[in-house]
Amino acid sequence: LTALHKHDWNPPWHKVAMKLGTNRTPFQCFQHAQTKLSNSLTDVTNNSMTVLDPDEDELLLKFIAASGPRFVLNHHSASMLAQRFFPQCSTIQVMHRACNSLINPMNVNERWSETEERLLCLGMKVYHEHDFPISMASGLLESRAYKSTSDKWCRSLNPIYSTKPYTIREDKALLAAVKKSKVTPSPDNWKIIANQFPKRNPRSLMYRWVELAKEKDVLKLQGGSLIEKGIRNIGRKG
Repeated sequence: LTALHKHDWNPPWHKVAMKLGTNRTPFQCFQHAQTKLSNSLTDVTNNSMTVLDPDEDELLLKFIAASGPRFVLNHHSASMLAQRFFPQCSTIQVMHRACNSLINPMNVNERWSETEERLLCLGMKVYHEHDFPISMASGLLESRAYKSTSDKWCRSLNPIYSTKPYTIREDKALLAAVKKSKVTPSPDNWKIIANQFPKRNPRSLMYRWVELAKEKDVLKLQGGSLIEKGIRNIGRKG
């Protein structure tokens, strides 16, 4: 299996299963090769992730496009971009974002097809024991940005989360939970709230709370981050 896998990174797995002659199914061969033999895919750690706003995404890709075909995105050029335009980002973060930005012209941002959804679900099944399953599964969808893949899985395909409309009972419980916890705007802190709603995604809870809460409560809780972002955008335009 190792020899076949190295000879052709993506062989016809039904032929691989026949060659082995050990009563393994094509899926078992594919799963074993991807989880045990693959060393060519680089793990994307939490430290390599960063959040750039749409203007920063556009600036990054426009700079690369304006630099022409001779521009090579490598460690040196990414380091220069980080120092010049994105001091809050590391070199690895800039490289990762350039490859995975949703406005990257190499990525597809159209409606997901049934085939793509099935492929993502299959990938998550294969890599469910991996430290970074979404990162690995996104490698099967070359035309989709990592963020698009992550959002699709977390918001609509992950079977542990419900996508049904919120009930009146859930709405009341959510408002009470946020008021009691005084959660901060960071999406990670919404996981605290999500512990009380095991079938709801933390980001879904945050969006639902914004829909339900009074404007003054939203500004009180998230106003600081909104004002900071607005000042940053004004400064960039100036």
